[in-house]
Amino acid sequence: ADIKFINGEDKMYELYQDSTHLYRPKYNGTSFTFGMLHRYSQIFQYGISIDLPYSLDVSDKYTYSNQIDPDESFSDTWYYTVKKPVNFHMGGALFFKTINLFYEFEFVDWTNLKFSSSSIYNGDIPASIGINNEIRENLRSTTSHHFGFAFHVPKFPIHLYAGYQNLPTPFQGQYSNNARQSYSFGFSFMVHQNFSLQGGYNKYSWEYNGQPENYEKFTFGVALHTFNF
Repeated sequence: ADIKFINGEDKMYELYQDSTHLYRPKYNGTSFTFGMLHRYSQIFQYGISIDLPYSLDVSDKYTYSNQIDPDESFSDTWYYTVKKPVNFHMGGALFFKTINLFYEFEFVDWTNLKFSSSSIYNGDIPASIGINNEIRENLRSTTSHHFGFAFHVPKFPIHLYAGYQNLPTPFQGQYSNNARQSYSFGFSFMVHQNFSLQGGYNKYSWEYNGQPENYEKFTFGVALHTFNF
């Protein structure tokens, strides 16, 4: 079992010729994961886990800026809750002397995503009614596949990693093949028995409305391992 306490803040801009829309949602919640891991043989193990549905409480500050008529500019804060659906994982791994292979299958039915708010209305009707109808009509379930590879350099405390992910989108018609791709590479170098250096590179790529886009991320860190007293 695993418990995660989620807390964060995002920022998104919509830029137009004469105006700007800024969204700054802050969110928090708690998620629970249950699963099992079984070592079938000396070289093969498999596991299953389920991320239970959880809710995020969101405080979304919206700012509208009108460059032509500043008097039309305003800001407001929206309060709502988003309930994420069940997330199902299943995978396995093969462990050889210098090479490890990994695979993970992930399934989510995004039509079960729920929006609720006691303060946001569309006229006299709660906005959640229309938003949840749009979720059921426009979103779909997704099945993603994750492949991983690890190589342990003989006689040296160095581990090299590589991975690939196929990440379908829950909505159709905007991304090419309704999916994004992810490639990752990394390393781990054991400096001492209880201390290691780690680094990684991730690249996400997709086509949005016919235009290629990508996102890259570099990471570097250190890890302290268990001390024996």
